Amino acid sequence: AEAATRTPWLTRLFSAIPPSTEDDPVKKLHDHIIIAGWGVTGESLGHSLRAAGVPYIVVDLNPETVRRARTEHEPMIYGDVTAPEVLEHLGIHRARMLVMVVSDADAAERAVRTARRLAPTLPILVRARYVAHVDVMFKAGATDVVPAELEAAVEITSRVLLACGAGLEIVTDERARIRTLREDDNPHTESDRDESVV
Repeated sequence: AEAATRTPWLTRLFSAIPPSTEDDPVKKLHDHIIIAGWGVTGESLGHSLRAAGVPYIVVDLNPETVRRARTEHEPMIYGDVTAPEVLEHLGIHRARMLVMVVSDADAAERAVRTARRLAPTLPILVRARYVAHVDVMFKAGATDVVPAELEAAVEITSRVLLACGAGLEIVTDERARIRTLREDDNPHTESDRDESVV
């Protein structure tokens, strides 16, 4: 009885989302980019990868997002990226990189830990909303982390300085200075990252 009440993730996937008229977009992928999350960042990245001719697959947990993206012929599946079965289905062992741009920080951390366990050498790039999350993502197994909060500070500072007539050299120096805050606050060596995911 218990087994009957448990719904496999693939069953949930196809019951929630009408099957695509195309073949499974994952089957033929190799050396591809996995994008987890189809918000502004994920969508922008996907369009850029398409323009550059780089293969990619997207996973998102919002049924409406998946339906809309499929109508636009985006290679996307519905699924929970924290689940190892979903990562396996996405071809994690054949992928070039996993890009984590989901909004839920806890889910992102769990997904990174799972992905690192499944694919120890896979590059994992994570978008963290806040600088405080950077250390957590590195310890979970991320290869690199981009803090959205810090990048916003970089862009706002740059635009204000330019609007005030500051020279490009000053703007460039300030952009570099702000970005060093990330390195100063989150010192990580390769050995630190390796130890954190054992």
